Amino acid sequence: MLQAKRRKIAVVRTLSGADASGKGGRLRRAANLLLDQVTTSYIVLDEVTRTPKGRPVTLIPHAHYRERFLGYPRSAQVPGRLLRIAPTLPKGVTPALADFFLTKTPGLTLRVVGKPMSGAFIGLKGMAARDPERVSLLLETISDGSTVQEVTAAELVLLPKVAEIEDMQVLYLALSLDRPVLAPATDLTRRLADKVGAGWITLYDGALTAEVIDSAVASLRATPPSGSPQLDGPDLEGTAKMYAKVFREAAAAGRR
Repeated sequence: MLQAKRRKIAVVRTLSGADASGKGGRLRRAANLLLDQVTTSYIVLDEVTRTPKGRPVTLIPHAHYRERFLGYPRSAQVPGRLLRIAPTLPKGVTPALADFFLTKTPGLTLRVVGKPMSGAFIGLKGMAARDPERVSLLLETISDGSTVQEVTAAELVLLPKVAEIEDMQVLYLALSLDRPVLAPATDLTRRLADKVGAGWITLYDGALTAEVIDSAVASLRATPPSGSPQLDGPDLEGTAKMYAKVFREAAAAGRR
């Protein structure tokens, strides 16, 4: 950070909800405060993320992935399959999914896909060993093609939290592939649920309990969402152009 100041290097930060809320522990908060001192401008993905006052801020809505995955083979939907997928599965993934075993909806199964962080692997293996007929795992980094197959096989995608950019990526990935999502109620997810249309995002307060899962599946089956989610954000190419513009302006400001 000292080098950024001395050499007048522009710093552009994309803020997620966790960065802006101050959550994530003392080390993360301290690191963010230091970064704020050298940040030239900020990028936010939504209208609700707060940024430090007095710095340029650009809203770049999260891109959808529809064009990105055109032509990829899709799976037939597996009735009752709940999917928890992420590029990196966090340490708390096992406790967040623990109530799955208490669900009462017949035929529900849980599929967990992604590379687990240190500390998550043993817990996930324990879940699968507890009921191998209902819980299956793919604990590795997978290709885009396999990702499309996994998401489209699901009846419902589970998101125990929507705080990091990775969580947003999973949310938009599922919606881009026409799969409904169960997500915690936040200012961000409420706004998005209103935009995409009824039934595509089911919101809940508090923990991801068995009752929440059973209720979401029952509601989804009683009134399935129609058509496709209304994703009015830019595609990946459009988003890349918006980011490039911010970087050029920040670099010019740094030189001045």
